[in-house]
Amino acid sequence: MPLTEEKTYQPEQTKWIALILTGIVLIAYGATLLNGFVIDDPYILLDNFTIRKLGNLKYLFSRDYFQLFMEQTYRPVVTLSYMLDFQIWGFRPFGFHMQNLILHLLNVLLVYSILLHTGKGFFPALVTAGLFACHTISGEAVNVISFREDLQVVFLMLLSVYGMIKILKENKGGYQYLVWISCFLAVLAKENGLVLPFLLAGAALIIRGRRFYKEKPLLWTGALVCFLLGMIVRFVLMSHETSGAAPLSLTGTVLEKTIKIAKIQGIYLQSFFYLKPFLPNMGAELLSGRMDTDFLTMIITGALFFLWIVLLRDRRTWAAVLFYILAMGPASNLIPLNNPIAYRYLYFPALGIYFLLALTLQKLWESWELSHHYMPVLLTIVFLPPATFSCLWNRHFRDDVSLWSYNIRYMQDYYRLWADLAAAQNNKGLYREAEESARFALSLKEENFYAWAALGTCQIHRGLYREALDSYKSALRYPSVRGNRAEIYFGMGYGLSALDNNFEAQTWYEKALIEDPDHTGALTNLAILYCQGGNFEAARPLLERVIAKDPTDKEAHFNLGLLYFQSGNREKAQIHVLEVLKLDPDNARARQMLNMPDQDPLKQDSLNK
Repeated sequence: MPLTEEKTYQPEQTKWIALILTGIVLIAYGATLLNGFVIDDPYILLDNFTIRKLGNLKYLFSRDYFQLFMEQTYRPVVTLSYMLDFQIWGFRPFGFHMQNLILHLLNVLLVYSILLHTGKGFFPALVTAGLFACHTISGEAVNVISFREDLQVVFLMLLSVYGMIKILKENKGGYQYLVWISCFLAVLAKENGLVLPFLLAGAALIIRGRRFYKEKPLLWTGALVCFLLGMIVRFVLMSHETSGAAPLSLTGTVLEKTIKIAKIQGIYLQSFFYLKPFLPNMGAELLSGRMDTDFLTMIITGALFFLWIVLLRDRRTWAAVLFYILAMGPASNLIPLNNPIAYRYLYFPALGIYFLLALTLQKLWESWELSHHYMPVLLTIVFLPPATFSCLWNRHFRDDVSLWSYNIRYMQDYYRLWADLAAAQNNKGLYREAEESARFALSLKEENFYAWAALGTCQIHRGLYREALDSYKSALRYPSVRGNRAEIYFGMGYGLSALDNNFEAQTWYEKALIEDPDHTGALTNLAILYCQGGNFEAARPLLERVIAKDPTDKEAHFNLGLLYFQSGNREKAQIHVLEVLKLDPDNARARQMLNMPDQDPLKQDSLNK
């Protein structure tokens, strides 16, 4: 039969299709389960002590949310998912990646079901969902845990549309609660949820025609109220001005911004056909000057895309284009974004292009009058190459060193990538390699905060304290994102302390705490300096703040126990030493202190540094 012919698929057939789509997802992205924490993951997850206790759920609805959860925008849905992940997995990346993979799979299955139920046909529904499952454009959102909000907002929007379809086509009124909850949470997951009312209206228009809103007034009224409540919470009650935001955002006149946005869309369209390398956080390319040479290519791409739509001669193509434009709206840089171009922004809009590709394949199939027996061959040809490429591409997300090395392969003259690579090498203990990368970054651009900071850090670890201080001072001459300077101040304090200049070291630690009041290293080391000067009362609250932030910090418990021991309060010292042994039963220093006889406290060892 022709591929356009309608056919009702029985539950067992639907199960087989679900298994096929699941297999495609696992082939393309199953290897993500082996990856670690990359890009923003260490900052958002590993350095975030608030997500470690469910008792901090109350802060999801507090103005302290932004500081405690280290977020620049209000996204409580993703933060809650991090907290739940930690309760189950601790900081084993496998579990975090599993949630990303499951979300992506659910999104794929929802896309197939929605397209099938809105009468788009079995073949376009399967091809669209299959490409969505395996195309490398989906990879950035799936691979990076801290980009999970892109998966979540799409899941909530698709879930809302699916619930609405169930109500309108099968009269299952219970689904209205699913629609209402999704409408409320979508905007709280990410700003892309702003397009949800248009998606619901579009799907209802397809199913019921122009007067769809008169059929289920309670459904539409509830959905609108819940959506507006989410908007009020997100943009009024929990609005947040970020300092130093948008370091990579688009600048210039309206005409210049329009041209740059057009260039970005040209890159996106080429990426669907694997004509561009998939570089995570591609905002760097925009500002490196490379795109200025590609303007003619962008015009040709746009012209070919328009010609493609016209030649298809199918009204559904214009619906696909409208969907792409609508879904792309929140990430189109009309409002400046921190990163003007990134493949995670394409995760949802890409469905419009996948649908166009599906319609094109359908037209070709019908024009060639091929038998249905060849369909498995066609689907293998369509899905296997992108699934294989995505599977191989995932390995670059094993760690940040692999990731930035991959990016540098295509952009060897971009200084920021070399600085990011140096920072990643520092985190892995590759200090000589980090110094080489940082110095190369500085050879490309000397006015480079991140390269000087990375150079100073590797010099600290190599014991080159005077050289590190010079590097940190150079870093402070240049602008940076808020929060980065706290690390520089801490490094200055550490270097000065190593050179026995404790007075100046104390000043720099205090500066670090002004920039970041919860900086664990600065709190601990400043407490050590206070204790070395005999000022135990000033040191005690600093160590208590460290423990309040992370009750499992055994070094902080040990230091506080030793502080109490030195100040003569053996009873309180014993409480913290026992806590150390609870966390680390083999801790020899804690056992030694527990068994130490009473003696002059000022003759004891100094705090553990």
